[in-house]
Amino acid sequence: VKIVCSGTCRTFSHQRLEMLLQRFNLHVISQGEMDVREMGRGEMASIDFFKVGKVDNHIHLAAAFNANKFSEFVKQKLVSEAETIVAVDNGTPKTLTQIFSEAGLDENH
Repeated sequence: VKIVCSGTCRTFSHQRLEMLLQRFNLHVISQGEMDVREMGRGEMASIDFFKVGKVDNHIHLAAAFNANKFSEFVKQKLVSEAETIVAVDNGTPKTLTQIFSEAGLDENH
């Protein structure tokens, strides 16, 4: 919500959208006739929304962390990078050690 309400972000986003719209309009002006000719020919005339190739977003998790590997990773990070700042809470930076101690945990639990 802070990002959406940010004046700087809104200005940048508006300018970016305007630029993209102008680039699209330039494309339509320069390529529009060619697109119409291609659509009139046989190969593009029969293509519609339902015949466009699909993007496969099916993700296989076989190579992902299992619970034991994730636990080992966290333990290793707690030993090797215990004082690394990993979060900011109300403007206060917190290290990995602080996060674990606030949760009542250590590298063994």
